[in-house]
This record gives sequence, C-alpha cells and structure tokens, in this order.
Amino acid sequence: MKNRRKRPEMRRRLRHERRLEQMILKGSALFSLTVIAVRVCGMRAAMLAGIAALTALLTQAVCLRVRKKAPDLSLPQAMLDGVILLMLMPVSVPVSLLIISCIFAIIISNFRIKNDSAPVVPAAPAGYCLAWLVNRSGVMLFPASAGHLPLFSIDRSLLTEGLSADWNRSWKFPPNPVDWIIGLRGLPLGSCSLFLLLVIAAVFLIRGAASPYVFIPMLLPLIPAYMLFTFMRFPVRAAAAALMTNQLLFSALFIYGDSDFAPPGIAGILFGLMTASGFLWMQRHFSSGVLWTAVLLGLIAALLRNVMRNERKKRRRSRRADKEKAAPA
Repeated sequence: MKNRRKRPEMRRRLRHERRLEQMILKGSALFSLTVIAVRVCGMRAAMLAGIAALTALLTQAVCLRVRKKAPDLSLPQAMLDGVILLMLMPVSVPVSLLIISCIFAIIISNFRIKNDSAPVVPAAPAGYCLAWLVNRSGVMLFPASAGHLPLFSIDRSLLTEGLSADWNRSWKFPPNPVDWIIGLRGLPLGSCSLFLLLVIAAVFLIRGAASPYVFIPMLLPLIPAYMLFTFMRFPVRAAAAALMTNQLLFSALFIYGDSDFAPPGIAGILFGLMTASGFLWMQRHFSSGVLWTAVLLGLIAALLRNVMRNERKKRRRSRRADKEKAAPA
C-alpha cells in the first residue's frame, strides 16, 4: 500500500523535473537566438525581449491571483511564451503592440480543457494573430509619445516578414550561406540564423524538448513542396527558404513540437500531417499561415492529446489488472 501511495508522488516529481529541464533548454535556446538577433538588429531586440518577458510574467501573476492559485512553474513558462511571441515578430514591432499581444497571449494560455496541462491554443501564435489583426485594421493602441526615442521608434507598417514576403512573391532567397550562419536581415527575430535553429532542433529532439512525432511529419512534406515551387533549380536554397521564411522551423520547434502541446504517438504523426496540409492551404491567403494554422488546429490538438491520454490510462489499468490476476494469492 505504501508503494502505491508513493507512485503518484514520484510521477509528479518526475514530471516536475522533466518540465523544469525542458524550460531550461528552451530558455537557453531563446537566449542564444536573442544574441544573434542583437548582432543583426541591434540593442532594440534585447530591449523588446525584456519587455515581452516582464509583461508576460506580470500578466501570469495576475491570472494566478485571480484564479486563487499559488505561484508555480507557469510563471517562468509565461516569460518563455512572451519571448517566443517576440521571436515571431520583426524588430520594428511597436512596443505598445508587443505589450498588448503578450497580455492577450498569456490570458489565452490559461484556457485549458479539463485535465489537460497544455493550453487549448498556444500563447505565441494567439498573440501574433492578434497583432496581425490590429495592424491590418490600422488601429493605433497608444499615442506614439516615445516615437522620437531611438529604442522606442515605431514602424507604422504592417507586420511584414521581410524575406518571407520576398520569397513568396519572387522565390528569391539570399544565396550566401555564410549569412545563414551569422544572421539574416529582414526576417523575424527568431529566424535570423538557420545554422543555430538546426542545432537547437537537434538538441531538442535528442533531449525530448520537441516531439519528433509532430516535428518530422510536419516538415517532410513542406521542404519538397518548396523545392518543386522553384522547379528544382536551387534545391539547397529552396530547402533553406522553406525552413527560414514564414517562421516555419522556429514554429515547428517552439510551438508545434512543444512536448506539452504536441499530441503523442500516432496522434502526433496525424497532427503533423494535418499541420503541413493546413499550412500549404493557409499560405495562399496569409504569409503567416503557419501561425494561423496553429490557432485553428489548437482545439484538434487538445482533443487528440486527451484521446491518447485516456488510451494510455486504459492500457495501464489493463496491465495492472493482469499483474494482480497473475500474482500468487
């Protein structure tokens, strides 16, 4: 009886340690991406990262206070979500828009299906889609009183993707592979260095911080599709463009491949293929289709997670019952 009582406590402790390890890995990866972004875009990238992390932290603290819950690992997770949201945006994003997007994203991340630890919709794409809609509508959230300061300068243009938009229109991508390593201009902050993202992908997959069930089936159909779009004239450049533009590789690692958000096993493979199909369709309507797809398919991912979780519980109960029957009286 004592061993049975200890098992749930041990499982909770192991889950806590595993989640903490994954958060440290993601925090280290985001820090390295921020360093590359500062080298390419200047100190404004570091300032925006601090603003995003602090805004997300304060918003999550308020949400926990309203829900009458004690502080837990959701506070540092909210900081990571805020920085991930920033990494989806260009360095010219207005500070006011970033703050509003972070607040909205963290509020959305607190909505969960019963008995599900992951949000129905990931925080970062929800915040990005709000920012996209606000910019498309042309609404100014706050007066640009600090617009004359260098660090707070505001670009009133839409949330463009720079090289992503150029690639989607003309199939042109920087030919110099050195830029793929040291940093590309004209992309969102999290998509500056292809080499660094590939290193992060390898580490995440090895350490279990990203789900291979979703990550691999999501990317496998998209890279050949991009190559075919260029009639196989520049296959290596087309593969790099497939990973870098439209925030694809970054989103596959930090959003779709998130071990909390991604459905496990066969359900994850199915979700990865659905994501690739949805992105190819959304790309015809939105240059940021990969993020809109995450929002639209968020509920499906949550349902698939619950189905797989219930199936695993049934299997565990069945194995436990078989062991009890086989045990000597």
